[in-house]
Amino acid sequence: MCDAHDAGASAAAPAATSAAGAVVEPHYTPTLLLQAALASTTNPSNSSEATSYLQGWVEESDDGIGASWQAAAELVRLIYPPTANRNLEHCIGQHQPPIDVVEQAIIAHQESAHAAVISPSSQVVAISIPNQLHVLRTTSSGVRTLLLTLLNTKIRHSPSSVSPTENVVASLLDSVWCGLVYLSGTDGVGEPDVASGGEINSLCSTVCALAVRTKGGVPMLLQMAFAGAVNAESLSSLSGGGNSSAFGSVSGASGRQDNKNGRLGPIVALKIMARIPAEAAECSTCPVADIEADMLACVGFVLDVVCMVLNQLQQQEQQRIGANDGTKLALQVLSNWAGPCHITLTQISSVPLSSLADPTSIPKQQRPSLLDMLISVLSQPTSQSVPFDVVVAASEALMVPVLDGADFGTPTRLQASVALLGAIPSRGFLLNPIKVATEAVWEGDEAVRSLSNLASTIAAEEVDLVAEGAVPGCLELVDILLGLQVHRVHSAAIAPLETWLAVQDVPPSDRHPNFSAPLFGRVVQALLLRASYPRDFVSWEEDETDTLDRQEFDEMRRLASDILTSTYYLLRVDYIDVIVSSVSGRQSSWEAMESALWCLCAVSRDIVDEVKKNTDESNKAAKKLVGLAQQLCASDIQRQHVLVREAVATFLGKYSPIWNIHLSDSILDILAKLKAYVESGTAQAAAKATRQVLLGCSKSLILISQRAHQAHAGAVGTPTRTTPYVVSVALGTMMETVLSRGEEESVRLVAEGSARLCVQLRDWPLVQHSLCAVVDPIRTRLSLAFEHIQEHHQQQDQARLESCFHSLSSCLGAFEEVCRFCDVSTASSGDGMPKHHPLVEALTAVWPVITDISLSQTCRSHESTMTAVLAVHSALLSNTPELMAPHFPATVTFIVKLYEDQNNSAALDYVAAAVEQFGSAGSGEVASFSDLLAHLTRCTTSYLTTSRRPRDCPSLVEAYLEMCRRYLLYCPHALVACPEFSSIFALAVGCLGECSGNDCRAALLLMAQIIGYKNLRVSQTTSAVLNAASGTIDHLISRHGEAICKKCISSLSGSGPQMLWPACSECLYALVSYLCSVSGGEPLAWKWMCLALEADAKRLSPETRQAVISILFGFAKDKNSKSKPRAKMLLTDYAKLCSGDSSPAVLTSYSV
Repeated sequence: MCDAHDAGASAAAPAATSAAGAVVEPHYTPTLLLQAALASTTNPSNSSEATSYLQGWVEESDDGIGASWQAAAELVRLIYPPTANRNLEHCIGQHQPPIDVVEQAIIAHQESAHAAVISPSSQVVAISIPNQLHVLRTTSSGVRTLLLTLLNTKIRHSPSSVSPTENVVASLLDSVWCGLVYLSGTDGVGEPDVASGGEINSLCSTVCALAVRTKGGVPMLLQMAFAGAVNAESLSSLSGGGNSSAFGSVSGASGRQDNKNGRLGPIVALKIMARIPAEAAECSTCPVADIEADMLACVGFVLDVVCMVLNQLQQQEQQRIGANDGTKLALQVLSNWAGPCHITLTQISSVPLSSLADPTSIPKQQRPSLLDMLISVLSQPTSQSVPFDVVVAASEALMVPVLDGADFGTPTRLQASVALLGAIPSRGFLLNPIKVATEAVWEGDEAVRSLSNLASTIAAEEVDLVAEGAVPGCLELVDILLGLQVHRVHSAAIAPLETWLAVQDVPPSDRHPNFSAPLFGRVVQALLLRASYPRDFVSWEEDETDTLDRQEFDEMRRLASDILTSTYYLLRVDYIDVIVSSVSGRQSSWEAMESALWCLCAVSRDIVDEVKKNTDESNKAAKKLVGLAQQLCASDIQRQHVLVREAVATFLGKYSPIWNIHLSDSILDILAKLKAYVESGTAQAAAKATRQVLLGCSKSLILISQRAHQAHAGAVGTPTRTTPYVVSVALGTMMETVLSRGEEESVRLVAEGSARLCVQLRDWPLVQHSLCAVVDPIRTRLSLAFEHIQEHHQQQDQARLESCFHSLSSCLGAFEEVCRFCDVSTASSGDGMPKHHPLVEALTAVWPVITDISLSQTCRSHESTMTAVLAVHSALLSNTPELMAPHFPATVTFIVKLYEDQNNSAALDYVAAAVEQFGSAGSGEVASFSDLLAHLTRCTTSYLTTSRRPRDCPSLVEAYLEMCRRYLLYCPHALVACPEFSSIFALAVGCLGECSGNDCRAALLLMAQIIGYKNLRVSQTTSAVLNAASGTIDHLISRHGEAICKKCISSLSGSGPQMLWPACSECLYALVSYLCSVSGGEPLAWKWMCLALEADAKRLSPETRQAVISILFGFAKDKNSKSKPRAKMLLTDYAKLCSGDSSPAVLTSYSV
């Protein structure tokens, strides 16, 4: 004797070893499977081994004679025995049955099963439920559910070549059906226990999975499930639909109406019907046409069943179907079947062909249609009449046929749509349940959301009819949507947004007069309210009310911005009037102000473009915006909510081109206001707005600066400032403020805007002075932070020290932006422009501090600081190479030493910039660059093989490969002459197997350019160097080509992310094209492609795979300029074929 723990341990043994030493695969028998299931659910310490064993059974490929499926059938018959077997009743305990007793019982059970040829379907009618119910209950429900889940997985994932035989299907079906009968009630009418719901769901999934994989199985399953639950008139619609003996034999036994023991309860029957579409969608082993034919043959019967349940609800005769559960299930049935079977409004509005309710008392001509019943459900005035969960289910069920467009343009569709709209004023359709659900706070919120989706779908799908406003209900529907737009349930306000976009697509001449400017004026007012924050809102981090979901709020504003943009073109200046008037009063709340400014910013680009046209109407709009800006600039910042401050700053930034035209004399005042916002704690929004003002108002600022300079020198004009450098002073104070209050991103924004403005000044002293004014606070703070680090780096105050390092990084980031955008080539020409770079004086002041930081051991040990230092060096080298040339040797030494110590990817970025700037120099420099590349390659290879794997440092891999690509383009001789050239190529190939992001993309692009060097658009000198190295490249391709081909095909087949498709296509095309151009290369390329496709494109037929190869090789051998783009398009289509997003028919376009 041993317990279940030991049983699970023995069952979970992965394999046995024979005397000869060969590994023998475990034999999956019902005994071992049951033991493993018991162990996995009752012994957590051994559950992993048992679960691994069970998973092995699921994934085991069949041996050709059905042994694995035989075990499945016998296992299910063991836990759901279709015949009386009293031995099992005493042998299977709830948790820990004795193994030897279980084995004896299973052996006896197997013998009786084999004697019955595993198909005792005729004995189903003789089931003794009281005796077998004890057997069922003594086996743990969790164990049974686990085994069913595994069985369902096995059924779904098994390919058609190893599907169970018809006998096994019959055996499985017999046992599963008995389990359903046991659990669904003993009288054919009662409902199952709540505790058995999960097990019943698993049984329903099993029987549905078997049905959809058997031709004719779906109609026969429905006939079995509803035998006795509905009348013969409706079941006759399924006659002749099934030809499966497996399902037919069980149907013949269970379908007898005088046999209560073989019938399912109505709830279980509805669950089976609701589950079939999902199983059909998951089935990939049967022809789609067969499954669709089976389901389409059942549509009439499905609609009849739904009609029956809704009619009983309507008549309050719910003795046979539970009021809530049955109704919800019936509506779920309609939702699930309507999509794949394309059930339309026309179908549900037609009178059913048969009646399941009471055919003797209701004449066929007077039977209500399914659409009438759904309208009735969604027109009830109280929640007692129809519970909210039923309202949700009915809304979702009706929405699917409304969305189906198969009957668009037909008279029957129009008639059904008119009926829907007419029911709003006549019967309270949508109106009544929305009112009831709105009054039920929290409880009715989900119903409001579903009703909003339905109302919006009806309006959007029938937009031409609704916009015309010619039938009753159109105006009422629009009023409903406007009410939902400002509803307290925020999620209910998202769906109507699509309706307004749909209405705007209807030409104004085809709309009702109320559905043009009047309607969208109301829409703007509704969105002003909807886009508002709650009055007590502080921030998303401090929101404790949990009344507003950030994702929903952001999604609503994103969709609303599209509506507001198109609405502006309809209302023009009236749009601005509506918004400005909403906040013109002094008593306007902060949330109204913030919402109004957001609505203006949402259409700022369109309004600015209109104002630039300088028309009378645009000037009126500009005047209103200028007035609002002046009002905002004069407001008290301290009394504003933090979100209003951000909104005001954003508004001032987005409309800067208008201030440049209509408020040019007040630009410095706007900058001063933004500076105050930075000081008040809204640095990010204010910094972004400052950048926009400096760029959008550059002409006005340049003019202000010139006038001040001329006035100070005694030129014409009245000076308005006491200094000739008013703009420089403003830039310097703003930079000082943002350095003290803002994060690094804010600092970079202000630095960029300042540098780009400075280089546009026409006078050299102004340019130089302005740049120095911007850089001076950067240098000062940089020096202070560095001095503090040097003085206190040995103290224990790590927080203060880290703050100093953060300040260093911010200042270095600001100076990097100044260097990057201080490009004299973009400066306007004029008198007094410099003959040397304008950054010389500023760089002279900052360079000593940067040098000290670079030499400091404390700073060199701080990675983020060194990254910032290297970024400054790279920016200077890229934009001011003439200034950096004297410092280049020392800088390279510093860079190499830093890379040896830290493997910082920024060091490689600097080398890449250096190669681009100086790579075309003389032979001495080429040799130096080649030695540098070899050394960096050895360092990188050692680091990636001993310290970290490539997948763990993607930024380093990307930087290294990008540096090598710069060598190929700008200094190819140094690359091919490098002694580590082969190692570089091998490292790139190796990274393909471990990387999956931009690092993998960099490897693919590098190899594509090396392999396809003949097609690179480079200088003749570069081409000659690469051609001279063709022998080395040939060797690399012959050595690594197959691995490259396999990786590209594997990624395109689905193993890699979609972002790699273009790079994989580029690399694969380069490889095939190169091989097709050399002697003996085409057969080798064909072989590699066939092997790769055979391994990774099993989803595609051999004919499709051969077609892809043939078309690709045709493009590779064709030297037409369009061959490469078409080949890359072909490989993209191949990837879509593998993902199931396209069909093989797409390949025909390449054969034309």
